[in-house]
Amino acid sequence: MNLDTISNEDAIKVLRMQQLHNEVDKQLGTVHAPDSLSPEKRLQDAIKAFVTYDPATQEVVRSARMLCTQAPRKDSDRVVDYTKYNVLIQGDSGSGKSLLARIIHGTVFGRFVEINCGGLQDTLFESELYGHKKGAFTGAYTDREGLLLSAARGTAFIDEVGELPLSQQAKLLHAVENKRCYPVGSDRAVEFSCRMVFATNRNLEEMVAAGKFREDLYHRISTIILRLPPLSARGRDVLAIAASKIEEEEWTALDEEESELLLANVNRLSGGVRQLYNWLARRELLSLPLSEVLR
Repeated sequence: MNLDTISNEDAIKVLRMQQLHNEVDKQLGTVHAPDSLSPEKRLQDAIKAFVTYDPATQEVVRSARMLCTQAPRKDSDRVVDYTKYNVLIQGDSGSGKSLLARIIHGTVFGRFVEINCGGLQDTLFESELYGHKKGAFTGAYTDREGLLLSAARGTAFIDEVGELPLSQQAKLLHAVENKRCYPVGSDRAVEFSCRMVFATNRNLEEMVAAGKFREDLYHRISTIILRLPPLSARGRDVLAIAASKIEEEEWTALDEEESELLLANVNRLSGGVRQLYNWLARRELLSLPLSEVLR
């Protein structure tokens, strides 16, 4: 639409709608630009970013690496294409689900796009995931491609899928089953070719039993399930992750006493990595000893 031919009021609406979509893209981690890294370098960076020395977590990462490839089965010469299967990542907040999804994306040539289901209104969620047609709702002045299409031959990471209302679960089920979706305002389905990785910090099995999550959708998205241990159960991982963050931010290194204090309080990390980063930030930015931060 040419902004010179519409009223000032409509022009402001166009600008506000574009700003809204840009803000949503920023918050959801949406990728719209081509990936300049080679798939192999991208996988190496993703693995390096996931810091762990915990044996149980290392096994989950090993499984994630396998899921980004085509590989022969151990008991035969048949090659299995792991990339065509849906994956569900379960884990507490801050346990590394997004990082693990990027490892699963691995050597796929397409884009990695991400959407967080928590707190999104129905129309906005549908518009972001499936796209919309011009005139579908107030402010929809142009067609918009959804994330499932923009991730062509790549990976769509759908985080906090347990937050979706039942009304949206039915539409997501149709998309997962048929690899087709309906943009908002359109009665014609469009096909997409991306792989789908889902994540949640909720117990979906309990939600199914309580009637809060569709059983058919659960079975569709959980072909393969990866369960990440919480950071509070990963022992000395907390020191490695803290050291990595401190180096990245060029903060003051932990001394031996602070390291021991951090280990002694690892069971308090219910918020995972984000909570750990907050502790470290307060220590550095407010020039407080770690003992004061943890008091």
